[in-house]
Formats: sequence, structure tokens, C-alpha cells
Amino acid sequence: MEKRRSELTPETRGILVDSLVKLAEKKQLRPETLFRAVAYIDRYLSLDHRIRTTTRRRLRLLAASSMLIASKYEEVDQLNVADLVNIAGTKSRQEVLNMEMEILKKLKFEMGAPTIHTFLGELCEVVAQEEMMEMKSQLHFMASYVAELSLWDCRLGSEFSSSLVAASVMFLSRFIIKPDVHPWNDSLQRHSGYKPPQLKECVLIMHDDLNSGRKRKRDDDSDYVRTKYSTEKFKCVTAVDSPGEIPLLFFEDTAFESKKGVRRGDSAASTAPVCSKFLRSRNGTSC
Repeated sequence: MEKRRSELTPETRGILVDSLVKLAEKKQLRPETLFRAVAYIDRYLSLDHRIRTTTRRRLRLLAASSMLIASKYEEVDQLNVADLVNIAGTKSRQEVLNMEMEILKKLKFEMGAPTIHTFLGELCEVVAQEEMMEMKSQLHFMASYVAELSLWDCRLGSEFSSSLVAASVMFLSRFIIKPDVHPWNDSLQRHSGYKPPQLKECVLIMHDDLNSGRKRKRDDDSDYVRTKYSTEKFKCVTAVDSPGEIPLLFFEDTAFESKKGVRRGDSAASTAPVCSKFLRSRNGTSC
């Protein structure tokens, strides 16, 4: 019988997330499916703290069933229970289905909230209008890399909204690629509704995770995200060095507004976030 103790360590979460990323890549699932599955896991854990002190096997079952639900929501060709055996740690189809129903009931069948990837897609469209083609491609893959790494940290899933995490991903990704240029601008601020000071805490957590993760030695089974983005397919974005520190002036209102500011003649309405998904996130409880 497995010992009952706290199993949701950062290492355990990293292994679970990596296994989901690996499955998504193998089955060529939509990125949204992966982010939705992890969102279900975080929401479930926030409502049922008992699972935090249960066995690793039950956590694996939670991850597998969350991925099954996400695939049903996002994919045309949904996953089969057989695809999830390695993650679930069980050959019992019924166990996976029972956990699926438990998750659905716990989340009250509210499965459609926008995810980090949903918001990040909106911001990528904003910057796509400003960047050169080569830079646009590199930024897209860097943002995808940082976003997937963010899934490792339970603080990012439980303490910040999906829209704020997505904005922080864009902020950090732009900083890594162009460390001498302010990573935020008027367009991103207006579309996301977030100013640099609001992103500071989340960005610094991500930055620390990114740099500390590069220093740690991990085996391939628990480092699939970095391995994935080290390939030519994703422009080897893991090879791009991230500066050790982010200038604090980048998080000041004055540093950004002194350059951009509010354009003369702009009304309050014109400087508000224009993306409907961001508006719902900030004004409602969906994310």
C-alpha cells in the first residue's frame, strides 16, 4: 500500500506536465488541449485540497482524466482511454472514466473558460502587426516555450488569472529576445488591460523558474518541454540566453508611459482593453 503523504511537489508536477506535453506532441493535439487540461487540474486541486495529500497514483489519474476531458472539448478526434494508460498508471478504463465524472461534477461542468493559450494567441496577433517575419516567428515559439514552462509552477495556476499569466509570458518573451528594449508597449497594454507593475510578480516568478530550470540537471523524462523547444522546428529558442535580471525600470509606469503615454485626444474608452476575452477575464470569474 502506498504511503499517504503530500505528493504534489514541484518535481511531481513537472513530471505530470511533461507527460502531458509529450502526449500532446505525440498525438499532434492542439496546444489549447494541453493548457485546458492543466487548467482543469489546477481548478480541481483548488476545490479539493485532500488530493494534495493523496498518492502519486491518484494525481496521475487526475492528469489523465483531465487530458481526456480537454481532448473531448477541443479535438475533432478525441483521445481514447488507451492513449492515457501510461499517464494514468492504471489499465482500468473504468478508473479513468470515474475520475472523469468526478472532475466534471467538481467543476460543475463549467469546462469552457479561456486559458493562458487563448489569451496568448490574442497578444501574438497584436505583436504580429509590429514585428518583422523572422522576429515574429521567433517570438511566437519563445512565447509558446515560456507558456508551457509556466504550467510547471502551481503558483502561476492558482494565484494569477490566465489573462495575467499570458500577458506576463509575452512580457518575458519579448524581454528575452530584445533585452535592451522595453518589452511592453501601448498596443499590448491597451489590448490586455495590464500595466507593467501589475505583471511584475508573475514575470519575476517565470523568470526565476526559467533560469533556475536551466541550471538544474534533469533527465529526459522530466525535461521534455526544454527538449522539445531545443529543436530546429521551434528555432532552438531554448538556446537564447535569458539575462540574469530584468531592469526594475521596465516595471514602472513612468518608464513606459513617459515614452508612449496616452495619446492626446484618447478617451478612457479608447485606452481600455479591446479584446473581449480579456474583458471577460478581468470583469468576470471565468478565469
